[in-house]
Amino acid sequence: MKRLARDRYEVAGTLSLRGVEKRLVLPVTFLGTAKDPWGTCGPDLLTEAVLNRKDFGMLWNAALDNGGFIPGDDVTVTIELETVRQAEPS
Repeated sequence: MKRLARDRYEVAGTLSLRGVEKRLVLPVTFLGTAKDPWGTCGPDLLTEAVLNRKDFGMLWNAALDNGGFIPGDDVTVTIELETVRQAEPS
């Protein structure tokens, strides 16, 4: 994880879809922390990325009357992640 600015990071990892793995670096925003109903607290994070679905072997589409295709090649993926910090092992 690389810190870019206050509450902004780059997180590297491997995304696997349909058996195809791609190494990605995603921009992640720290949104703060919140307690869940059980009193535990963890960071809330947000990331958004545009992926080309053909890079993952998703080739099917249908032609539209106006000349476009559905779905398009580029797909926007938004992840809002609410995490829970686990207790340290004893």
